[in-house]
Parts: sequence; C-alpha cells; structure tokens
Amino acid sequence: MARATYDQARGATGAFARLREFISGAPRPVFYQSDLDLAVTFHGGKEQPTTVLLEEAFGLADNLAASKDRRAVVILDEFQELRKVSRQAFAKVRSILQEHMGNAAYVFMGSEVGMLDALFRDPKMMPFRLATPVDPGLPSQEAWRAYITRCFAANGVSIRADEIDELIAFTGGHPRDLMETCEHLLTIRSLNPDADGAVELSKAKALNSLEVRFDELWRRLEQPSGTQATAMRIANGQQIYGRGRPRKTVTRTIEALRRGGIIRRTGRGAYEFLEPLFGEYLRNLSSYA
Repeated sequence: MARATYDQARGATGAFARLREFISGAPRPVFYQSDLDLAVTFHGGKEQPTTVLLEEAFGLADNLAASKDRRAVVILDEFQELRKVSRQAFAKVRSILQEHMGNAAYVFMGSEVGMLDALFRDPKMMPFRLATPVDPGLPSQEAWRAYITRCFAANGVSIRADEIDELIAFTGGHPRDLMETCEHLLTIRSLNPDADGAVELSKAKALNSLEVRFDELWRRLEQPSGTQATAMRIANGQQIYGRGRPRKTVTRTIEALRRGGIIRRTGRGAYEFLEPLFGEYLRNLSSYA
C-alpha cells in the first residue's frame, strides 16, 4: 500500500487505479483487540519479510522527497512504543533512517518524555545520538487554562478555572495525564452536566486507566535490586540514603531510575518523578501494602 501511495504521489500513470484495485482486492482484514491496543492484520499471499516492510515504510518519505527534489520532515509520534515490538527494533530503525537522511529530517515525539529522552541519552540504547533532545518546556498555567476552556467550550461543556487548576495540580501538568483526566471529565459532564463530584471521579478514572501501564513500569523496577525501594521512598518524601541502605546500592538504583527517564534531580539528594501520577500510584500502592 505504501508503494502504491508513493506511485500516486509521484504522478505515475494509473497509480490511483492500482491503489484502488489493491485496496478493494485486499484479503479480508482481521482485527485484534486487547486492553491496550487495536491492530488490524491482512492475511493473504505476497507477504514480504518484516525487514523489507520496515525499510519501505521508514524510507518512503525520503524516497518521495528525493524524486520531487524537495525536503521532507517526518514526525514519528510515540516513538518509544517501538520497544514493545522487540529489543532489536530500535537498532533496525536506526540503520534504516541513517540511510534515508538525504532529503528527510526526523522529529521523534512521545508522551513518555522521560523514556524518550533516555533512548537518545543512554549509550546502551541504539537511538543514542541519533537526534538532539529539544525541551520546549511545559505550557504555563494560563496557557493550560485557555486551551482547556476552549476545548470544553467547543464541546458545549462548562468547566471552571479552579477546576482546571485542580486537574493541573493533580497531574503536575504532565500533558498526557492532564489530557486523560480532562477527557474523563468531559465525558462525565457530557452525560450529566450536573453530576456531583465530577472532578474527583475524573481523577479516579484517570488513575485507574493508567494503572496497567504503571503496573508494567513497577515490575520493570524489580532490577537492579533496591530500585523499587528507592522509588517508593521518593514517592513518599522519605530519606533515600541511610537507614542501613548501602550508599553504592542507592546510587546505582537512582541512576537506573534516571536512565529510565522516571525521575529527575531537583536538588542535593532530592528527586521527583517526571510523571507525578506515578508517584501517586506508588503512594496508593504503599497504603495497600
């Protein structure tokens, strides 16, 4: 399909007809749904090796730009999600992109900012130094208020400034988590504009929807030993060093958390989570223990 689209964009004779024929004659798609993903697969003949498909997909923009003597910018959103494909995925994509930078530049984006940042800073990761991190900074409180108010108004739903401030404080201004919480509130108020406790319910729903991902992240912190304990101490505002904890062990676990894009240093011996709701998740977890 990518090849047919490329032919059409390039102006090849009959390309659109071939694309239409390809789509209409494609094998019946099969949909797979899980709690986290929705995928569609076409079963049929003429299957190509995955490496070939990756090469064609990631090289398409550069090839198209070269044929038109243009420059292209490719934005790869949620780039860190490639880790779910395989541990080798980043290495393969890196090698492909390095061969397709003649007429295309690439922007790597993602909602898991810490993880994305770690991919390009950690020498052990294949995207290391493939791109330069750029921190645009978080929107200001006033900018968030204006944006969220406008979005709610566009959907015919009201929201007060103090409610927006409460959601910003709850999420720490983390863009994805804030949008998730706002979406829940928008849904609740759309169904029942006068619902009591709508803000608190939207916050609870946001935490619940993020729980699966946080569970996965928590399991990843089992190694190196002591990392979970360090994360829990940061979440609860406890002293990280001391109390019988070997300094070398604590230092190693802090480095693991920083390298994984989970925490950042705020001062001497002080750290905070890049995603504040993960800290809330850990505090809830410790209260159940």
